[in-house]
Amino acid sequence: MKASAGEKQSCIKELDELLRMAQYYVDGKPVADKLGSIRFEKSRQKYKSEHDDTLRRFIWRNAS
Repeated sequence: MKASAGEKQSCIKELDELLRMAQYYVDGKPVADKLGSIRFEKSRQKYKSEHDDTLRRFIWRNAS
């Protein structure tokens, strides 16, 4: 019974991680798309600094 519970707990942790990564994608994709559409470097840098955390999570998770 303990082995079965351990396996289920492991699956739950894996699913939680997948849900967290999906949320990073949902949050980060529009921000990354907008960043890609900004042509002027000054505006691009400003937008990038304003959304640094979101972009970092999005890029880091998609690079893995």
